[in-house]
Amino acid sequence: MNCELEIAQQWIDCLNRGDLDGILDLYDGDVTFHPTLVGTFIRNKEGAKRYFMDFLRKNPQASLTERCVKRFCDSAFLFTGNMNIDLEENGVSSSLMARFTFVWQKPRGAWRIVHHHNSLRPA
Repeated sequence: MNCELEIAQQWIDCLNRGDLDGILDLYDGDVTFHPTLVGTFIRNKEGAKRYFMDFLRKNPQASLTERCVKRFCDSAFLFTGNMNIDLEENGVSSSLMARFTFVWQKPRGAWRIVHHHNSLRPA
């Protein structure tokens, strides 16, 4: 696995563990974010925190089905593709197919997500 995929895999690992702090550590303070299950356009890490506090209650388990990395330069890359997300809420299981785009940047020595877009994948 190349460096970018290892970096991006951190988000999947934190999500699957239900690790709110781990997820939030991956986001830049001024992240922009179009989440999967709400129509709100989030413009900062605090908004991402509110979203994930609710989303993690659904016990998400994500798996990548397609992925692609496009490196912009030594300090930025795009990670995009499709994923399946299994959810469980109030004893009811569901699955959704989503498409995703992350823009990762290394502004001050650590890789951070500066933009994240997740949406339901059309059939």
